[in-house]
Amino acid sequence: MMKFRLLEDARLRKRADTMTIRELLYTVCCPSVNAEQPDPKIPCDCIFLHKTTKELAKACIPKLRRYNSGDPIVVADIECGSGAAIQGCVRFPSMYALAKANDPSIAYDVGRAAAKDALEAGYKWSLAPCVDLLLNPDSPMASLRTAGGDPNTVSRICGAYMQGMQDGGLVATVKHFPGDGATVYDQHLTTPENPLSEQEWLDTYGRIYQDMIDKGVMAVMPGHIALPCLDEKDPQLELYPPATLSYNLMTKLLKERMGFEGIIISDAVEMGGFCGFMNYYRACATFLKNGGDVLLFANPDDRFIRELTACVQSGELPEPTLRLRAYRVLCFLQQARAMRPKSAFTADLQALSDSVVQKSIAVIRDRTRLLPLRLKRDANILHAVIMNDYQNHTVYNDLQQELSKHFNHVTLLCDPGPQTLTNQIKNGGYDLVICSVGTPTGYGTNVIRLHGPMARNMMGGWTKLGTPVVFVNFYHPYFHLEYQAQADTVINTCGVADATCKTVVNRLFQF
Repeated sequence: MMKFRLLEDARLRKRADTMTIRELLYTVCCPSVNAEQPDPKIPCDCIFLHKTTKELAKACIPKLRRYNSGDPIVVADIECGSGAAIQGCVRFPSMYALAKANDPSIAYDVGRAAAKDALEAGYKWSLAPCVDLLLNPDSPMASLRTAGGDPNTVSRICGAYMQGMQDGGLVATVKHFPGDGATVYDQHLTTPENPLSEQEWLDTYGRIYQDMIDKGVMAVMPGHIALPCLDEKDPQLELYPPATLSYNLMTKLLKERMGFEGIIISDAVEMGGFCGFMNYYRACATFLKNGGDVLLFANPDDRFIRELTACVQSGELPEPTLRLRAYRVLCFLQQARAMRPKSAFTADLQALSDSVVQKSIAVIRDRTRLLPLRLKRDANILHAVIMNDYQNHTVYNDLQQELSKHFNHVTLLCDPGPQTLTNQIKNGGYDLVICSVGTPTGYGTNVIRLHGPMARNMMGGWTKLGTPVVFVNFYHPYFHLEYQAQADTVINTCGVADATCKTVVNRLFQF
């Protein structure tokens, strides 16, 4: 695949040259819309449609198009298959799971599957894949969203997924430039600094992004992440700016040094790493001035139009620059609308997802050689749930149902606390404890490990009372590193898909 280039169009250039400031700002904003809005009237050329169902999206998108004669492009975070972003589409476990499957052809097919499902629902632009490196196991944002910590693996797997999406007719975006996953800070809350030296960055993140550019990715999303080794401090704050506010990173590095010619779309502009660094409206103007094209989640309401117009009138955002950004977006969207799948994709999407699950679930520790388990149907099993935000991530219910198909006595305890859990194991006569653990990526929580009161469940010594304990880890892949001694037997699922819990039970008991 060749490097992506915007195709010049004189008609679109003329259109950009004659647009009002308000119309230009509508073109460079990508606001978010809830699909359940009864009558969404959004005059923008690209619109992020919130996590919804396939049917709701199909009903909402025609309403958006009736109001906007320019046929807006609909956007979503389709990070590994469409099911996590669009309910009713096939779910795949994670990009980390694709890395564990370790087959670029499978990653490519998952990209094709994502495109097929997304296009059927009316979407055209994916803000994915995430090509961050999980260099720090406790990174709150990288976790399962990327293909791990090895640059070669990330390039192979994420690159294949990206090409699958674009060959399937769906615009891909690599993120979060210049690279998340090296710190324990969350750009939703603050501006993390990628700590690598210039050579270290070039050998890792830089290599990945150059590979994605050379393979033809159409869009790059800079994160609200600083890169001190290739930037300069803001003279007023004496702090390194996020990439979304940096001319050095967006223009000199990404465009000029690395040769990227596609569209630059910001990460969400309400995140603390962006609008906590400077005034929100000035930050939006600075992003456009310094090389960015599209402001994600910017709502061009009357205040926004007034403030950004003032930035244009003062010269803080030069009008020719704003017109150039809008022209680039118009050219990009025209090319996106014209994209078609390169070939028919006839694979069974559910079977493909099940295959990824089978290949990625793994026993990562079995210190006492407990597995496979041999239990009779009337065995007494305690299923303990120690998962942050478990109320909103009910995979443990799926595991409970799967266990109940095979055993008559499965007691479920969610966040019981260490004393109750210890007493239950001391006095309950259990043959086995299965413990569902894991912390899903939680935007703005700043912690990916078990944390807060939930983590107290790991007290009490209940894992060492003689009853066999198996930890089933659904999310954060490095639970076992923190609980070295307590967790003798750990199985990682690398995320959640339809076949996950059935596969876990089969792996544990070899049914």
